[in-house]
Amino acid sequence: MQSSTSRIVQNCVLVWLDPDINKLDNAYQNPINEFQHIVTPHTFVDAEECVDFITEVKHEKVFLITTIALGKQLVSNIHNLPQIDSIYIFCNTESTQQQWIDDWYKVRGVFTDLQLICATLKQHMIQCDRNLIPISFLSKNQESLSQNLDQLDSTFMYTVLLKEILIKLDYKPEAIQELTRFCRQNYDDNGSYLQIIDKFEQEYTKHSPIWWYTYTNLACQMLNHALRTLNVNTIVTMGVFIQHLHKNIEEIHLKQITTIKEAFIVYRGQSMSKTDFNKMKNSKGGLISFNNFLSTSKNRTISLFFAEASLQNDESIRILFQMTIDPSISTTPFVSINEEGYYNNAEEEILFSMHTVFRIGAIKLLECQIWQVDLILTADNDPQLNILTEYMRNETSDQPDWQRLTRLMIRTANFDKAEELCNFLLQHTSEENYEDCTRIHTQIGYIKQHKGQYDQAIENYEKTLTIQNQYLSPKHFTFTATYSNLGSVYEDMGEYEKAIAFYQKSIDLAEACSELHRPDLAFFYNNIASTYNKIGEYSKALSFYEKSLIIAEKFLPSNHPDLATTHNNIGKLHNNMGNYSKALLAYEKAIEIRIKTLPQNHPDLATSYSTIGTVYENLGEYSKAVQFYEKAQEILESSVQLDHPSWILLCDSIARIYHHLGDYTKALSFHEKTLRICEQSQQPNQHYLAGIYNNIGTLYHKIGENSKALSFYTKALDIQKVFLPKNHPNLATNYNNIGSVYIKMGDYKKALLAFETSLEIRHLCLPSNHPSLATTYNNIGSVYNRMGENSKALEFYKKTLEIQKLSLPINHPSLATTYNNMGALYDDIGEQLKAIESYENALQIQQISLGENHPNLAHIYNNIGTIYDHLNDYFKALSFYEKSLKIREISLPINHPDLAISYINLASLYDKMEEKSKALLFYIKALDIQQICLSKDHVDFVTSYYRIGSIYESMEEKTKASEYYQKALETMEKTLDPFHISFISIHNNIGLFFNTIKEYSTALLSFQKALRILKNSSETSLFDYACIYNNIGLIYYNMEDYSKAILVYEKVLQMTQTFLHSNHPELITVYNNIGSAYQKTEQYLKAITFYETTLQIQLNTLSPSTNLNIVSTYNRIGKIYHQMKEFTNALSQYKKALEILQMSSPEEHHSSAITYENIGTLYEDMKDYQKALSFYEKALEYRQKFLPLNHPDLITYHEKIKSLYGKIETSST
Repeated sequence: MQSSTSRIVQNCVLVWLDPDINKLDNAYQNPINEFQHIVTPHTFVDAEECVDFITEVKHEKVFLITTIALGKQLVSNIHNLPQIDSIYIFCNTESTQQQWIDDWYKVRGVFTDLQLICATLKQHMIQCDRNLIPISFLSKNQESLSQNLDQLDSTFMYTVLLKEILIKLDYKPEAIQELTRFCRQNYDDNGSYLQIIDKFEQEYTKHSPIWWYTYTNLACQMLNHALRTLNVNTIVTMGVFIQHLHKNIEEIHLKQITTIKEAFIVYRGQSMSKTDFNKMKNSKGGLISFNNFLSTSKNRTISLFFAEASLQNDESIRILFQMTIDPSISTTPFVSINEEGYYNNAEEEILFSMHTVFRIGAIKLLECQIWQVDLILTADNDPQLNILTEYMRNETSDQPDWQRLTRLMIRTANFDKAEELCNFLLQHTSEENYEDCTRIHTQIGYIKQHKGQYDQAIENYEKTLTIQNQYLSPKHFTFTATYSNLGSVYEDMGEYEKAIAFYQKSIDLAEACSELHRPDLAFFYNNIASTYNKIGEYSKALSFYEKSLIIAEKFLPSNHPDLATTHNNIGKLHNNMGNYSKALLAYEKAIEIRIKTLPQNHPDLATSYSTIGTVYENLGEYSKAVQFYEKAQEILESSVQLDHPSWILLCDSIARIYHHLGDYTKALSFHEKTLRICEQSQQPNQHYLAGIYNNIGTLYHKIGENSKALSFYTKALDIQKVFLPKNHPNLATNYNNIGSVYIKMGDYKKALLAFETSLEIRHLCLPSNHPSLATTYNNIGSVYNRMGENSKALEFYKKTLEIQKLSLPINHPSLATTYNNMGALYDDIGEQLKAIESYENALQIQQISLGENHPNLAHIYNNIGTIYDHLNDYFKALSFYEKSLKIREISLPINHPDLAISYINLASLYDKMEEKSKALLFYIKALDIQQICLSKDHVDFVTSYYRIGSIYESMEEKTKASEYYQKALETMEKTLDPFHISFISIHNNIGLFFNTIKEYSTALLSFQKALRILKNSSETSLFDYACIYNNIGLIYYNMEDYSKAILVYEKVLQMTQTFLHSNHPELITVYNNIGSAYQKTEQYLKAITFYETTLQIQLNTLSPSTNLNIVSTYNRIGKIYHQMKEFTNALSQYKKALEILQMSSPEEHHSSAITYENIGTLYEDMKDYQKALSFYEKALEYRQKFLPLNHPDLITYHEKIKSLYGKIETSST
């Protein structure tokens, strides 16, 4: 039993599956022997092993014989495999169950006679081999052949070179013996073929090569398979016979041509794959090349029979080639073999030599459903063919014969075949032939490098260097290429110092050589510039790139691939420097050249598409970026292995795009894929590995898994510190990433240290307006914001914005991020109008860059709505909340948690607007989503139940209110673990909620539970304690137990003063709380002291002319003076508040109404009812702008004004 595909040297593979095959009696032995005259059978008794073997066959067609018992199930499993050509069902007796075969067109029938199978099989295999002759096409519109060389089918190019090489080689006398030895190795189990091989060896010189070619189909089958699959070993070994056969055809052609006086027609019938047929139709008027020896016939009937005998199905088309031959204009060799062949040739066969080229004429469908294709043998002076072949020769003319072919294979990215040929040549090259040895080792090194096998690449380049040192002077120019190759590998490995050292060696040597080597110098400049680019030394990189481009443009054609490389590298440099328009321009120049000069699936094209995608990604044009990444993916899928570095980089790029688009699951799957590929690689590139760790860290950072994010960022940094210079931009990026995680973890000092380290590196290696500097400024601003140093935060945000406006498109998403950050900062410091302006700038950008319905827009609308909500401008708040909801309903699943957030915001707003039924509706909608998305006892239900309960209570539906309050309590009891640290915030939030519904004792209990957990935990900080104690103080304050509130608040003040500086805005809340409590206990002087401390911090950290928080403080102090009957001081404070409001568009803020009301109340107490009325009416005017007409506050104002009118009337009388 045979089960290996490694020794297949023919197009057709015979597989025989029969559980009883080894038990067949002698009556079947003769037919089995007959099969060996056609092809060696691969026999199996086990169906699973048989199917495994068939699926391993990649380049051949399988002919399967099996039994009726196995046939039905087996056929259904394998029929649609592309390698299956024909299936024959063998049955000892007539079977009545044959109807099922009608459903499977590849089943040729049910046979009871093995000899009949043998005869049928032989005809089908001859036809199959005929159909598989390698063919190439060149369309007519490819006029500039020197620019489109590599777009042609690679088989065409290889065959041209093979023919030239094989024809002129000087074979040794023992070459025929080597060929027969090779044949015996491949047919050692086929007695019939071994007899033919013996005869061939013993009698070769007695007959002509044409006679041998027609004596047996063995030579034709082997050669056809070898040329179609580019089996280097077979081609090289059969080279002696190919040469003899070609020369034999040429010799006889010269004799026969004298008898041919006019043009004639020959025919060839076969089938063709639909893919090739469509290529041929698209190439009408262009060229078709038959890349083997071509058998044709003058007899149209016989050729038509071959076409009709071909199996036509969904995969193939039947063809009749009608070929016009005009010997007067073409010297292409052909021969009539009627007299020369083994058989008396009734077919009137005409045999053409290897690689005959025709021009494609008319293509039409005959009545018999066969396509007739008219071909004309190309003339000797055919311009298209001549330019093409001449250019190919010139491209490889500087190499020895076989290495010309290797070079072409490498250029067209056929690395496996190139390596196979190199290894074969190396085995047959003497060590004394040092020039050939160095060339072969260099080519193997290049192949290994492009396959990502860097250690083996270095090994071969160093072997080249060793040989060169033995035979050449150290100053010989040949060393430059070897030094450059070694530098290139080390660059790919991320060992940049070694790379620069080797590149500099190549440059020093090349600069010392003659002007003849200037084009090579351009290449070396390009290499070292690329490395300087990678290590962030951009000025050096740009200098070398410019030197390279000057030389290349002087010495090379405008579409030379090296020019594409230089443009690509310049693009990469500008991309790194943030000059995106220049980067895009350079990349487009590179890809324009590569499209014209490379095959459609060449990895360099994938690189070009990927780099353009990166620029669009940096520009925030993600849809365009995806288009280019997908183009790159299509190419790499067909050209490189999964562990190739290009795959790693591309998958990482696609992951980044999904990250940008918010699809984190897909992003993580691509990141993990690249990590597996990289880690499982035999030689993982540390530079790539660090990049992958960084990207995974970024994703975990985005989804809030900070410990995982920090772990991956640290892994990346550890690698980078080893392999990169201390001022490399990638180190700066990593410090930025780590700082961002520390922000989320609340460790601001570590975050600031990381960002400042990043900033220091970037100042050293980047231009002053580089976008990465903006990123770092933004991050530092973010830290200062959280540390309460708002003026510093604003300063850094403004620096960020200044750089981004200079270096990025006006609608870049990064600008939106900065405006968003500034909006949040202005909101925090009470400058709500500036906050709104910043949010609206962010909104405008994202509407352009992301579209009208992107979830990010919903987030910004929500932020703006929240500001108006806090300003008590409920109508505007409602408008923005509704816009946010509309987008989320369009862009998110119906049960997405963000929809619940929108519903809760709207419900809370309607509650404030006294529209309780609407509030209830939205709270219930939010609850419906939570019940789908959350576990049934999730703690969020506690808050939801209490919200709904409070609405029912306000609507005086006590039973329903009690029902929901009870649900909240039951959920809380099931859910909360009183000793787990993660529940501190839960208890805290529940306490705050109970506070809002005035369940103060329950709220106090929740805060005390949080405090107990804090005391039992080692992972908490004073900040955590301060927050809880502050909330406990709030409860005591609301319970009117002001003395306890003061004690707790003062404890909070002691804690916060230990970790916050004296002007930190967070202290404002504490001072205000203490002042308010003292005010309630009528300890007015103490209250004023704390309020004035608040005021001093605000004046030091906020804009005193526009900040509305300062307005509130003046109002508080004014009220105390009012309570103390110090009306002059009170009026002074109120007027200071009013001055600020008048500078900050007071009509937009409810503080205006409050201030006017306070002044009105003061004048009323001073018995100045007329002035009091004036200020009350102004307060009412502002309230009416943002409150519903039925709001209680408006009713109160109307009652006050009515009362004042009464007082005025009384006083006047």
